[in-house]
Amino acid sequence: MNLFTYKKYAWMLLLPMVALLICCIIDFWTWNKSSDADISEQIFKTLPPLAASGRKIAVISTADSVSYKILRGYAGISPEVDIILDPNTLPDLARKLKKIAKAKPVSRLTFFGIGEINKSEGLVGLFEKIANLFHKNAIENTVKLRFTRVQPEVSRDDFLALPDSVHDLSSAFIGGAQVVFFNCWAGSDTSLLRAAGSAFLGQKGGVVIANPKPTKYDISHGGMFWSRETAIITWMDRPSDTRWISLKIQARSK
Repeated sequence: MNLFTYKKYAWMLLLPMVALLICCIIDFWTWNKSSDADISEQIFKTLPPLAASGRKIAVISTADSVSYKILRGYAGISPEVDIILDPNTLPDLARKLKKIAKAKPVSRLTFFGIGEINKSEGLVGLFEKIANLFHKNAIENTVKLRFTRVQPEVSRDDFLALPDSVHDLSSAFIGGAQVVFFNCWAGSDTSLLRAAGSAFLGQKGGVVIANPKPTKYDISHGGMFWSRETAIITWMDRPSDTRWISLKIQARSK
């Protein structure tokens, strides 16, 4: 086999690779990001309107690398997110919020991550199901939120301890601000929601919003030759079908 034949086979292998690369580049540059942003905006429109303008901050859980990439991509294109934070711990988040609020207070704090519900097994679990049939939420669920690699989980007790770790935290928020949990099951643990609301919104009041059901994270609009890490978050067939639990937090009397 002479040199000419080797070159011929080399070109035969190289040309499909070059064609695929060109297709990927074209696919990337023709990606209509506004369509993903529109879906994001629709989801946020299902939330109650904000009482006043302020910083809209997203907190992305780093506990799971796959969901982190998806959620950061989603928050990055969202018109309802000004700043994305990747804190190490809950007190670290609180200190970052106070620093940001020196320029402009926070109007919405949104947690993106995984929530896990503690379910009882065996006869205890059966009795709980029977009790809940007769009285809604007769036995409250306990939910833990996956958070960061440094602090893998946060629960009600972590939020209750937060004001002692970072003094005057709730001064970083405007009156009527929102704390939103895009976490599975978070809305089924009202004690967690109240603890978070007290820590972040206790001084001026506001509302904590969460979904009591599992959260569905999907990859949206994958390209012809590659997958885009953009999350669509919904619990039904359409963003407008999203169901929320809203818990109003009263401002502490002076």
